[in-house]
Amino acid sequence: MIFWSIGNEIGERFDPLGADTAKLLADWIRPLDTTRPITEGILSRPRKEQLDVFDRHCAALDIPGYNYAINSHREDHARVPSRVMVSTESIPGMCSVPGRGGGQLLCHRRFHVDGHRLSR
Repeated sequence: MIFWSIGNEIGERFDPLGADTAKLLADWIRPLDTTRPITEGILSRPRKEQLDVFDRHCAALDIPGYNYAINSHREDHARVPSRVMVSTESIPGMCSVPGRGGGQLLCHRRFHVDGHRLSR
């Protein structure tokens, strides 16, 4: 086991109640196990007006899990540079592939960490 997960695709992910609940659950787990980070699988991207709540929700987690949002990592890292994130559910076909609409190939063979490309 590498993470504790407090949920997967909860409906309140962009609601203040969801952010409060994420913090409550994470704060309850942390004293029980300090060796593993806390995550949650968060489905879909917030609308612009939901970003404050989304950021508060993610701040409650050690490593937010992005479900099917692999192309959001770069934008979110630019907006919140301290955020460490992981793709908790994804499929290779969802990646942006050069020559097919632009962007970078961000899964399986190339990873970008703080602007540096790491190849497999």
